[in-house]
Amino acid sequence: MPYKKIVQSYVNGWKEGKEEKILDVLTEDCIIIESHGPTYRGKGIVKKWIMDWHAQGNTVEKWVITSFYTCDDLIIFEWVFAYKNRKTRECFEGVSLAKIRNDKISYLREYRATAFPFMWQPLS
Repeated sequence: MPYKKIVQSYVNGWKEGKEEKILDVLTEDCIIIESHGPTYRGKGIVKKWIMDWHAQGNTVEKWVITSFYTCDDLIIFEWVFAYKNRKTRECFEGVSLAKIRNDKISYLREYRATAFPFMWQPLS
């Protein structure tokens, strides 16, 4: 399966709230590291995380991949992500590093931007 299709299936699973679609593209021993630190090791833990996340009333409102690069089994993709929960709505940009093994994601690490890009202006 082409790498972009694998990643897009993972993203679409989150956008659609479909646990199995997310899990189908992960290896049994996968590692996922969120941008704010939580780390999930193994498909069983990822499944519990997804269930807990949705049980808390969280939904993905938008997740758009804005660039996509590959080198051997390594993928780098930039994105814009928006979600809401019972208390807040948030939107931010980020980048993920992913490794593919046997047409599945074995490693995914997210990095979050602290602000949207803007044009810098000199002081003088």
